[in-house]
Amino acid sequence: GAVTLGSLTRPIGATYNPTRQLLAWAEVSSSNAFFWASLATPSRQMELQGDVPGLVPFRFSEDGKYLAASAKNSLRVWNVEIGQVVASIGGRIRDSAFAARGRVLVVAILKGKDNAHETIEFYDLAHPDQAPRRVPGRQFPHSLAVSPDGLLVAMATGSGQVRLFDPVKGEPIEPPLHGHLNAVYSVAFSPDGRRLISASGGREAVKLWDLGTRQELLTLSGAGGLLSARWSADGDVIFAGDPWQAWRAPSWEEIAAAEAK
Repeated sequence: GAVTLGSLTRPIGATYNPTRQLLAWAEVSSSNAFFWASLATPSRQMELQGDVPGLVPFRFSEDGKYLAASAKNSLRVWNVEIGQVVASIGGRIRDSAFAARGRVLVVAILKGKDNAHETIEFYDLAHPDQAPRRVPGRQFPHSLAVSPDGLLVAMATGSGQVRLFDPVKGEPIEPPLHGHLNAVYSVAFSPDGRRLISASGGREAVKLWDLGTRQELLTLSGAGGLLSARWSADGDVIFAGDPWQAWRAPSWEEIAAAEAK
């Protein structure tokens, strides 16, 4: 399917929700608004107004009910079904993610004049009038990842730790994962939710973790500072970059055999 725009319309950013086949995009000519439509009815294009210029949509919640858009030092989330803003956040935002099947927005924000500490905020999108739960820290967040079931959030930090959170309770899960000597730049959950990769660089390019035991399974060497990490859809391959590199992920049987030796 496709959404047809006017011949003079120039889209500058877009995001897509495959569950409900929803497409959202921003246009150069509409600095304070952006648009969304369903591929089932592409001619019915809806407009969402923002309160700051330059907002660009970048992520739908898993169920397609909520849509996040960002501009410099601004993040807004809409309930697209009613066209209302349910979260309005400002500051030096490092990363954000939908968790708990889209019911919770998780945001990592740097605080202080020297950005020496951070706050991880948890917004209950079904109750926008409630204040978010906040978890302070001093570990400089780089990126967030959410488990496939939406009930676990991982955060890569400049301290070399991977912090874990319960997004429903808005609380940290202790202890964090320790292993990297240098900063962790990115994290990603395996498709089955049982493993996690954390990416750094050099001899500790990627570490693989067992989330059931919180144990490190292996360390892979690579090149560069790896700002992004991904799994293949079948969970057999790990990707990290830039520069992009790929490793075959060991199966649970191979891990068990190696541990038995």
